[in-house]
Amino acid sequence: MRYAVSALEMAELERQTAEDLGLQPRIMMELAGSAVANAVQRRPRVDGRVIVACGPGNNGGDGFVAARALANRGFNVEVYVFAERVRLKGDAKNAFAALEKLGGVPLHFVEDARALYDFAAAVRGAGLLVDALLGTGAKGEVRGQVADAIDVTNESGVSVLAVDIPSGVDADTGAVLARAVRAESTVTFGFAKRGHYLHPGAEYAGKLEVADIGVPTAFAERLGIVGRVIERADGPSLIRPRDGSAHKGTFGRVVAVAGSPNMPGAALLALAGALRAGAGNVTWAADEESLRHAHALAPEVMLRLRGDASIEAWAETILARANSLVVGPGLGEGPDAAALVNTLIAHSKVPICLDADGLNILAKSPTTWERVGAPLVLTPHPKEMARLVGVTLDDVQRDRVAMALQLSVARQCTVVLKGAGTVIADSDGAVTIVSAGNPGMAVGGSGDVLAGIVGALLANGLAPAEAAQAGTLLHASAGDVAAERHGQAGLSPSDIVDAMGEVLSQWKR
Repeated sequence: MRYAVSALEMAELERQTAEDLGLQPRIMMELAGSAVANAVQRRPRVDGRVIVACGPGNNGGDGFVAARALANRGFNVEVYVFAERVRLKGDAKNAFAALEKLGGVPLHFVEDARALYDFAAAVRGAGLLVDALLGTGAKGEVRGQVADAIDVTNESGVSVLAVDIPSGVDADTGAVLARAVRAESTVTFGFAKRGHYLHPGAEYAGKLEVADIGVPTAFAERLGIVGRVIERADGPSLIRPRDGSAHKGTFGRVVAVAGSPNMPGAALLALAGALRAGAGNVTWAADEESLRHAHALAPEVMLRLRGDASIEAWAETILARANSLVVGPGLGEGPDAAALVNTLIAHSKVPICLDADGLNILAKSPTTWERVGAPLVLTPHPKEMARLVGVTLDDVQRDRVAMALQLSVARQCTVVLKGAGTVIADSDGAVTIVSAGNPGMAVGGSGDVLAGIVGALLANGLAPAEAAQAGTLLHASAGDVAAERHGQAGLSPSDIVDAMGEVLSQWKR
């Protein structure tokens, strides 16, 4: 698990490093540029010139340092500056001056259409382009010559290494600012930025390398950075090993309130996820008609059937011996389902993973929030999130981190905002981005499996945020294993369940 910072947090960390340690920005720029040069040198082969495209700011300054370092190491380097010379300021101006004094590196200022044409011709014949046009501070639509440079770069097909973040990607949200450079790899400095992992920015960044420029990790702890990234390798630290003296009661009882005659499969997938994630006991709370429509119910699953019990009596039966609840997958949104969901939320003292129809019912019953008596883990996809918060889908996707944090803090719950770059937000303001998973998981039923997994980990005794992190990473990692076996287009939710055992075995859990 590592930090994922905002652009503002990174600027503050650099400021504190300069103030407290005396490591001035010019020195950090030298370290950053050298890290870029190192990354170029580690490539198996660079056929032809290295073109370094620079803007007038500090990102361009990093590019100037990288160009100087590469020239010193014998690379054939050419630099194009997308600004007038008078716009170079501060450390970037000094870095350019050092490069100019070195000599031997062609330097071009792109100020008109002819110069842009020359840049395009140079890029087409290059072996590599280093993108140092715009840095992490870029906001608003990219326009003018920098926009033209981005278009030329993307259309050329040349291999691109981005400096800090691909030009045109918002470092906080991963959004594309009208246009952005598509990089094969990115070297960022100090800490990864949120936009490296949030889509579409993650696709534009390519393979990510985080280079040390002297900013201490202790400063991030001191500043209280709340953003984290979890990757497949973090699994063993998120799911505790089993004690040799454990028994089924140790791992808790999950009750799934899920499924309906029209959608029994959603319940079966949630139950399968809970079983494979290690719950001690998994029970399906169902009515007889839903059970009749279900097929191939796992023999390990216990049943509680409603019969003719009232909503209140049925809720009491469900809660009688549960350590956690999974509520919503395939349940429907009819009057009975709505009454049951609202009653369970109001009376449960055990944690609830609320998904799918459970979320939609909650969105329609805002007064239910005032009756919550148990920890909640909400697992919405973007449309469900929009309904919960009362905004548009575009609003949700524009800043997924901010949206998840807004709901989790306001409602004192844990939110798992599913999608490319799943975001987990907790009520204390902490946020985690999951760097695993693939587009093959974008299929109906995948979220039902996740709900079951989270429910199992809640029953195991993990805190809501811990269960959300561990469960989402397990789900995403299993999805990656399943995609390796079947391809993304051929992946089904059952394949995710089947792959969970392999992931847990790799994690020695």
